[in-house]
Amino acid sequence: MYLCQRIRSYGFYLSVYTVVHDKEVAVLRRFGLTPMQYNVLEFVYVSSCKPTLGFIVDELRVSYGNLFAVVKNLTKKGLLTCSVCSTDRRSKSLALTYEGKLLFEEVQ
Repeated sequence: MYLCQRIRSYGFYLSVYTVVHDKEVAVLRRFGLTPMQYNVLEFVYVSSCKPTLGFIVDELRVSYGNLFAVVKNLTKKGLLTCSVCSTDRRSKSLALTYEGKLLFEEVQ
């Protein structure tokens, strides 16, 4: 009996998650963003300093290759700037452009 209730509860929460996730993806598509692109924009937006690619890889737990592709696309769209870090020339730091900040605030 207890196991059946747990399975039904899991199914219910999975259904709710799917509906909410699908709605979020639909909203992001209207703005031309993927969920990962939105996550990167959000991370840079809330950071008090210009985060580096390595820091974002560690915090968001994504691969460097995946993050690099996302950053490249956001840079092409004019939403992010990627520059050599002033303290460590091997690192690249990210910052939102004015358009990126406006888009992020509009999506929210």
